Amino acid sequence: MIKSKNKKPRTVPLTERAGAEFKEVIQGRTAGYVFESHRTGVNYTSFERGFKRACELAQIPYGQDTPNGITLHGLRHTFATRLQDRGVHPYTIMALMGHSSLQMTSTYSHSTPDTKETAIERLQGRGEVLEFSLRQKSDIRGQEVKERKEQAAGNGGR
Repeated sequence: MIKSKNKKPRTVPLTERAGAEFKEVIQGRTAGYVFESHRTGVNYTSFERGFKRACELAQIPYGQDTPNGITLHGLRHTFATRLQDRGVHPYTIMALMGHSSLQMTSTYSHSTPDTKETAIERLQGRGEVLEFSLRQKSDIRGQEVKERKEQAAGNGGR
């Protein structure tokens, strides 16, 4: 990436599949931008329009007001969340997102129902969780007090 929002150049690695797609898009060009924005000379609106058209062609719901619709910016949230789900270190996610703080990155990554379930499953086999009614707790405490008194009486009150 030549220009970024914070004016610092950065490089983002691509998956093998994404790299192949980019090579097809640039078709051997050695100069110019693949994606451009208002910072680099191309109108963001036309870029967003192209994304919307791609969603329509792929039959993917588009837009914030559409149920399950996606937006171009929403893909950043998806990217961060999927990296987090796969156990990628937060500092690596921060670097890939181009953020300067973990706080900013944390606004993009979200827990999913699957990751919450997996987290709870990790507790399995760590011992039993016992449930007591209030009556049982009272009986146990009473028994403990009685045993301490008996011990104290047996030790001459010491």
